[in-house]
Amino acid sequence: NDAYDGVGVESTIDFAHRKNATLAVNCGVFNIDTGAPLGVMIKDGRIVQTGTPSEDKYQYLAIMQDGTFRVYPRTTAAGKMLQDGATDAVCIFASLLEDGKLVDQTDLRYEPRQSIGVCANGNIVIVSVDGRKPGEDVGMNYDQLAAIHAELGSVNAWILDGGGSVSTV
Repeated sequence: NDAYDGVGVESTIDFAHRKNATLAVNCGVFNIDTGAPLGVMIKDGRIVQTGTPSEDKYQYLAIMQDGTFRVYPRTTAAGKMLQDGATDAVCIFASLLEDGKLVDQTDLRYEPRQSIGVCANGNIVIVSVDGRKPGEDVGMNYDQLAAIHAELGSVNAWILDGGGSVSTV
């Protein structure tokens, strides 16, 4: 909800309609049982939630005051991100590309994927991948998604949320 003070899951399409959004994607990783976001969440320069995800695979993607993106390790405190100039931050899965180079991956499962990348000129690339449909679409692994981002011109790219909640409006 707009207060960001409770737990609950609003669908991407419902959010997009309510906000009259031009573009909406699911983003932060959350607890599938409770709907609570994992780790730190910062929205509009305000700490909404603190915490540290238990698994090393997670990290944070922050949007800085100048509109650029910055990645932080999962153990970074929300206050540190704000001090650095973050206006928004969410927990994500992993980096795909860093400065145009593929990031080594350990998770090679085929799954639905939601990702975002940034081109050298600042353009944003969003790639959403369906999956879990045997014989039709199995999804992608991280390396395949990184290759698509590189082909589309991303120099930096990240896996956002994934699985059954992948959606783009």
